[in-house]
Amino acid sequence: MRFGYEDDLASGHFSRAEQKLNVILCDLDQLTLSPGEVALLYNDRGQAKYLQVRFTEAIADYDLAINLNSNLGLIHYNRSTVVYRMGDYAAALPGFQRALDLSPENVEFN
Repeated sequence: MRFGYEDDLASGHFSRAEQKLNVILCDLDQLTLSPGEVALLYNDRGQAKYLQVRFTEAIADYDLAINLNSNLGLIHYNRSTVVYRMGDYAAALPGFQRALDLSPENVEFN
């Protein structure tokens, strides 16, 4: 399902993508989405914040996403990338390992 923020995120319009994601996430009660789909929305909003160098806010979105679906390696990888970028290398390692365990076929995680 496409929501209209994807092109903004891909083209570097991170603030616009975040604004669209905020609207989508505020209207969740009107949408019929699985927890996994909602988790991916929070992941994407986290990416938009990460790419605006708003690391703490990005981690909060990744945490929400992991609480909704802890079986998506991408979210663990993205969260650990931010933690690593913040300089906490030891804290980043378990998330990187979890991402690899969940998605061993993903060459980016290797």
